[in-house]
Order: sequence, then structure tokens, then C-alpha cells
Amino acid sequence: MPYTIKPIDWLAGALAVLTFLLANKFGAGLMFLFGISIIGIPIALLIGLLPALTLWVVAFRLVRAVLPVANGAWKNALATVLATTIYLVPAYISNQQTAPALARIEAASASLRLPPGAMQSFSLVVPDTLDADELLTKQCPACWDGLVKGRITRLEVARLSAYAADPAGFEAIAFRFGPSDACPTLRTNAPRGSVIGGGIAPLQFYDFESLVYVRALAGNCFFRELGRHTPSDVLIVVPRLASYRAATVQGLQSQATFPGTRLYTSPITFVWHEGRPDAARATDTAFYAKILGPFVSFPYMEPSMGMGVPDGMRFGWACRERSGGIWDYTDLSMLVAALSGPTPQQGYAAWRNDQRRGISMSSRTYDYEDWRTDLRQASLALAARPAPPDARERTVVRTFIQLADRLGGKDRALAQLLRENPKFSNDAP
Repeated sequence: MPYTIKPIDWLAGALAVLTFLLANKFGAGLMFLFGISIIGIPIALLIGLLPALTLWVVAFRLVRAVLPVANGAWKNALATVLATTIYLVPAYISNQQTAPALARIEAASASLRLPPGAMQSFSLVVPDTLDADELLTKQCPACWDGLVKGRITRLEVARLSAYAADPAGFEAIAFRFGPSDACPTLRTNAPRGSVIGGGIAPLQFYDFESLVYVRALAGNCFFRELGRHTPSDVLIVVPRLASYRAATVQGLQSQATFPGTRLYTSPITFVWHEGRPDAARATDTAFYAKILGPFVSFPYMEPSMGMGVPDGMRFGWACRERSGGIWDYTDLSMLVAALSGPTPQQGYAAWRNDQRRGISMSSRTYDYEDWRTDLRQASLALAARPAPPDARERTVVRTFIQLADRLGGKDRALAQLLRENPKFSNDAP
């Protein structure tokens, strides 16, 4: 019986021809043009998925042709399942090959974590491209959270070049809170580049400048000190933050190039209890957080860019990431949180996914009760001071009164006394 060309054959042929015709600068330009408009994004995605669609349709047609099943519905269902399985096989092989290596890395990483409260002082050596003030105030939420919550009493940040020149006495910037009769006015690269303690600005919960200002009123000052390295409970040297695309790998090659097999190769050095008899040193491949599967992979193509314009089309094999190392600031913050504790309730894998989606506050342990405590101490200090408060200091007291009214509890009586104090009234000069 002669073979009859079916509609799906025409579809497979059309997809293959389109893939061939668009795998060049012309196709890259089309993807770029469609991708910059909301209406055109689906078309751009469709062009990128042409290799995957072609592979699936061809696989479906071939599998259906050889299946010894008479019933058409059953044959289509089985062909669909088997064709889809083709996408799972490469990722499955990759996972099987990398599982032992990942298990070893995760076991080593787990052994590096300290019991809660064991890391009071902490030194972090980072690449020269990172700014210490930016790292503390914006890029490492766990660093700032550990300081304000009191888990970390002293945080040091040093440049890699300084550490490499003199590992025993390198220059570093130390951050800490501590009692003092007169808090320093500090200029940092904090958000908005303002002078801490100067000017009138609205108080914001968990804001760097607001917290520093409120604590300073109670004599708990924030210090930023440039000097030589002081031995810490834990010193971590991060040689680089890699540039890495977590979800894709370029080139239609073997499973050896999938993300699961590209283990982090820049070692991180850990030193515990510097200067003490029980000091220990170790170098680990990476700090990893396992992300659960399934690990579906499929071929794709996307425009390659040159001088800001598409100059060609490149093929790749997309695969969900098996695990993640210290690729960016988020992972660096995770490492700090893992060492200083506590562990997020949702676990590190879910936490890392949250961070990837931009949910950055899941690492915060400083809460509104802590904020109320800081505001209470500042308000009591202002009430006991003979000198009248200025406008911003009155804002601190009013913020405490509003929070005490909202949260209730033991502070309501104090809030009422402050409300009745003429020093803090709206009519005060």
C-alpha cells in the first residue's frame, strides 16, 4: 500500500524549513524586533522554540509510524508520551552523571556550617569590583540582617588584592554597632548617598539610614572603621563571582555540557577561629543549594548580539538547573545566612528560588518588634534628655507612638506618656 502524506508530515516539513531559514542573521533580527514589543513577544518565543517543535513533531510522527497499535486514539496518546520522553532523556542522563559529585559537594558544604551563635565576628574577602558599603547596605541582606539582629557583632569586608598581598595583616573595613557618648557622622555609599544622622528624612522600617539614626539616639552607634584585619570567628575568601546563565547552555552538544555538570571551579576558602589553638582551614568547591527536578530539557535558538544588535542565531539546549553555586550577590548572602543562621523555614532551595524571583525579604529576621524596641529606647533617651528635641527627633517619638498603638501590649502606657509630653507635641518648636 503506497504511503500517504498526512497533514502532520507537512507540519514537520514546514517547521524544519522554517528552522533552517531563520537560523541566521535574518531570523535573529526578527526575534529581536518582535521581542521588543508586548504583542510580538509570543512570535519571538515561537521562533526560538522552532527546533524543539520540529524535534517533537518528527519524533511523534516516527514513533506513531512504528507503534503496533490499531486504535488511533491509543496510538496518538502513546506517541505523545514517547515523543515527550525524548526531552527527558538527556537531562536524566546528566543528573545521573552529576549526582555523586553534587552529593560530595553538599556534604562538604554542610560540614562547614557552624552551630547558631558560633559566628560572632565575620570577615569576608571579596573581589575588588565589590564595594564594601554597597555590599552591606544593598547586596548582602544577610550581612545587614546579622548585624542589626545581633547575630554578627562585627563584620569585616576586604578586597581580594589586599588579602593576597598580606594574608595575615590585610586592610579591611569593619562594620559594627556599639555604645558611645557621641556617634560619628559617616559618609558611605549607602542608598541616596546621604550623610547619616543629618537632615530630616522619613523613618522607614528596616532602612539602613533610619536604623542607624534611631539607634544613635539611644547611644548605640554604628561604626565604619578602616584598618588592619582583626582575627575573626570565620573568614571567607570568595575569589570571584562568576558570570553564568543558570538555565541555558550554548551549543547542541553532549550532556557533558549541561548546567548540572558544570560545577563551580573557583574554590572558596574558609578559616575558622583565626589566631586560636583550634583554628582550622578548608577549601571547598562551592556552597551549593540543590533545586529539585524534574529536569526537562529541549533545544532552542536565540539571537546572538554584537555591538547591541543581533548578528546571528545560536542554538542551545535548555535544561533546568540542578544546583547553584555562588554566582552572584544573592548566593553570597545565602552563604552568610547559612553560617550565621537561622535557616529559613522554607529551606535553602525555596529561598534561592524566591531570591531569583526578586523576593529579597525572605532572609530578614529583624521584625517590627525589633523596630519597636529600637524606637522605644530612642524615645526614652530623648525623654530623659534635658535639651529639647529637634524636628527629626520628634518624628522618632511619633513613629514609636504610632507603632505602639498599632501593635498594642506593654508600650501603650509609655506611648500615652510621650503623647502628653509637651516636648513631643505638634506645637513644639
